[in-house]
Amino acid sequence: MKRQKNLFELFDSIGNLGEIILVLRSLEEGCIEKWALKSSIYRQSGVSAKIPNADTLIEISLDLGMIEREYFRKKELIALSSSGRELIGFKYIEKDRLTEEQGKLLFLKIIEKSNNLPDVLSVINIFNTDTNGRYWIETGDKRINLLEDKILRLLQQLRIARFIDGNIIIEKQEKEWLTEILGTGMRIDKENLLKILEQRNKHGVIAEEFVLQVEKERLADSGRNDLADLVRRISDENVAAGYDILSFDGPESGVSPDRFIEVKGNSANQILFYITRNELEMARRMRNKYWVYCVLNVESIKSRKLEMFQDPYKSIFQTKKLEVEPVLWKVSK
Repeated sequence: MKRQKNLFELFDSIGNLGEIILVLRSLEEGCIEKWALKSSIYRQSGVSAKIPNADTLIEISLDLGMIEREYFRKKELIALSSSGRELIGFKYIEKDRLTEEQGKLLFLKIIEKSNNLPDVLSVINIFNTDTNGRYWIETGDKRINLLEDKILRLLQQLRIARFIDGNIIIEKQEKEWLTEILGTGMRIDKENLLKILEQRNKHGVIAEEFVLQVEKERLADSGRNDLADLVRRISDENVAAGYDILSFDGPESGVSPDRFIEVKGNSANQILFYITRNELEMARRMRNKYWVYCVLNVESIKSRKLEMFQDPYKSIFQTKKLEVEPVLWKVSK
C-alpha cells in the first residue's frame, strides 16, 4: 500500500511554503485545467535555481482547502476556494513569499487540517524565554527530534519564527498570538482539552458509522447478505474491547465473526492515528484477523477515503512502512 505523505513532509519537500501563492494567483481569473495550472506555476517562477514542484504545491493547496477540484466533461479543473481568495486578498503580496498575515492564516488552516495541535504545542514548550518575553531555542538543542525540526522549519516558513545567529526566535507579539491559539500559558487547559476530545469523539462516531456501512456492503456484494446483517459496532457495548466493529472476512466465513476492526478517523487527507496499548495487544494476539480502518477526510462525504491495514502488529510495527512515534509514557513507583 502506498504511504500517504503527511502535510509536514509535503512542506519539507518544497522548502518554501510561500510558493503556494503561485498556485493561487494562477486561478484569480477562474478555474483552469490542471496541466494549464502547472504550466502557469512554472512560468511565474521564472528563471531560478530551484524550480518549484508544481504537483506538490497543488497537493498542499488542495489539502489546506485553498483550491478545489472540479470535473467537467471528463476534464479535471482547479478553482480557487473562498479560503484561497482570502489568502491572496491582502494588499501587499510578494511573488512567492508569505506576508505575516498570510502566514498566520495558513497556520490556522494547517492546525485545522492536520490535527497536529498537540505536536505544535510540544514544540513551543521546549523553547526558552528571555527577559523581553521572546521565545528562543538553539538549532542544535538535543530536544529537537525529527518532528520538532519539521515544525520549527514550518514556523519559519510562515514567518511566525525567525532564524538569528544560530537560534530560532519567536517574538513577544507572536508568542501572545500563539498563546491565544494553542491555549493559555502554552498548555491545553480543561476547556480546550474537552473541545479537542469532543471533536475527536465526533470524528470517531462518523468513522465507525461509515465503516459499518462499508462492511455491510462488502459482504452483501460477495453474496453473503446473512453475514452483512450480523455486522455490528461493539464499541457501543464494550469500550475496552480493543476494537470497534465485529465483521466477517468473506464468503467462506462462518457465522462467528472473524474480522475485528479498530476504526480511526482523521479530518485531514493523511494517515495519522493513535493506537492504545490495549489495541496493540489485541492486534498481536489476533494477527490476520485484526484490522485498522483509517477513514480520511472524515467530515466530507464527497472526499472521504478509507485506508485499511491487516495485521497492524506486523504491517505497521514490524515492517516499518509507516512512522511510529511514542507520545505517552507511564511513570510509576
